[in-house]
Amino acid sequence: MDSLLLFFGLGLFMTSMCYGQDAHAAKRKVVPTVIPQRLTTLRTGSLSILLASRGKESATRLLSARITNIGDVEARDISVYAEAGKGLLIPLRGPKRLPAHTSGVYVTTFRLPSGVSLKSHATAVCSTCRR
Repeated sequence: MDSLLLFFGLGLFMTSMCYGQDAHAAKRKVVPTVIPQRLTTLRTGSLSILLASRGKESATRLLSARITNIGDVEARDISVYAEAGKGLLIPLRGPKRLPAHTSGVYVTTFRLPSGVSLKSHATAVCSTCRR
């Protein structure tokens, strides 16, 4: 019995010497740390509207808005649109990126149907904006 115990003890000793202390230890799982995304804020100015009228119809010829990035991070994938009555959204064209603390002008030409009114401001969204 003593020789059997000595045999197993010698086997454990040799295993620990050959493979080290961590031979039977479970491997630790590496958990990736989440890096918080830095966000910015876009401020929209009032919507400038240039109207032209023909008789009873009125048509909008030009819409423009100045958008300012007031944050410390570049605004990316910017979309700007004007809202009209009856759920109509009118996209404005301009830069897709604005560096920190800069402004951009967004414009479009659009024929507005009679009886539909525009809101007085534009709406801007981006992929790095606060929601």
